Amino acid sequence: PAPTTPTLRGAVMGGTVHSLPVRALIVGGGRRGLALARELTEDGNAVRVVTRTEDRHPAIRAVGAEPWPG
Repeated sequence: PAPTTPTLRGAVMGGTVHSLPVRALIVGGGRRGLALARELTEDGNAVRVVTRTEDRHPAIRAVGAEPWPG
């Protein structure tokens, strides 16, 4: 049976599955964090990536996410 409650991947409305945008916070802007941020932003989600290193900010912005000092 089709899901009837919202999930991170979609919600059923009138029998049609729709994507729901999410706001994500990723702790760590390394290789894995940036890959996840890229995937989430490509799907239309808002993403912040926490990093202690200001040098990582350009890479974080390049994948469409917002750097967040932490």
